[in-house]
Amino acid sequence: MIIVLGGGIDRNGSLPIWVHSRLEKAIQLFSKKESWILLSGKGKDGYQVTEAGAMAQYLIGRNIPADKILLECLSEDTIQNAYFSRVLHIDPMGVNRFTIVTSTFHMERSRCIFEWVFGPGYQINCVPASDAEINEADLLERKKIELELLNFHSTVLQEIPSGDLLQLHQFIFNKSSDFASSYRKFTRKFENARSLY
Repeated sequence: MIIVLGGGIDRNGSLPIWVHSRLEKAIQLFSKKESWILLSGKGKDGYQVTEAGAMAQYLIGRNIPADKILLECLSEDTIQNAYFSRVLHIDPMGVNRFTIVTSTFHMERSRCIFEWVFGPGYQINCVPASDAEINEADLLERKKIELELLNFHSTVLQEIPSGDLLQLHQFIFNKSSDFASSYRKFTRKFENARSLY
């Protein structure tokens, strides 16, 4: 299975160039070995289409069969990308080996988060998409944010045991938990940053 992580969408349902790069990388992988492509991302409430839905339209337009595309339209960040991909598709389908596709700038944190959410017993491959089309200033800003988020994850959030679905569920749905509160407080300062997931 190939999992493509969402990376932003505008109100009209248009995907940014870095998401095009992720999707093109997924198409390359699919052409070598036909598989399921799981598209993960919600986007903003009230938009006419979810990130996953817009990505599906892109792939169908590039001749990927619709019956090979799975959608995960609930996630609002990378942790939720991993959690909802696992509980909605990966575990019910009995999949234990998959490939994550996201931008190069996002890959290290994504790998760390997916290994944390899934825990042992899964083979997770990571294939980065190019950052070449991203404005240099935007990319530099996002790399700094990624490093801060990765450091936070590697310290505070690692106190939740790897693969523990019950505690991950509490983290995502119990907004008053200590972990959820600390995560929201930490990430609040990034709310106005350009949306390079």
